[in-house]
Amino acid sequence: MFGGTQKAVVERHEVINEIRARRTTTAFLLHSLGTIFFPDNSGNRVNAHYLQWLKNFKETKKHAWGTATLAFLLDSFRKASRVGSTELAWNVGLFQAWVYDHFPTMRPSTSWSDNEIGRPTGKKFVFTGTQVKHKEEKIDDLRLKTDALTIEDVIFDTYIDLKEDKFG
Repeated sequence: MFGGTQKAVVERHEVINEIRARRTTTAFLLHSLGTIFFPDNSGNRVNAHYLQWLKNFKETKKHAWGTATLAFLLDSFRKASRVGSTELAWNVGLFQAWVYDHFPTMRPSTSWSDNEIGRPTGKKFVFTGTQVKHKEEKIDDLRLKTDALTIEDVIFDTYIDLKEDKFG
């Protein structure tokens, strides 16, 4: 609905007032919450209950979005593990990037190096290894890696110390 908005505004020499800017921003964030961060299996519908989180923009930055996203993911896994379930309603790529950050032995081969500080998690894994294995081989390989994990193989907390320009 908002596609091409910027171009149309520039061509007509319009100025977006504050009310329209807030409404456009709210619509974009509502779309992002309902389709990227908290998607469901309803197709293209977005649940209106997310509007309560966007009511006051100054408060929005105080929400624990990472915790909410992780809770949604875990609930999605719970639902997907039920007998007869055939779908996982979540952004699986985001989960894969999280796994690769916290379980380095699970990472496929990549050209990313640890000295690329500040690179977004989703963009730092440029996969260069071959991906021609059959599903059964991939699952067996993943099970072996999971069984071999030790406490030293898990990164429990990652953050970047921007002052010292290093990982902590």
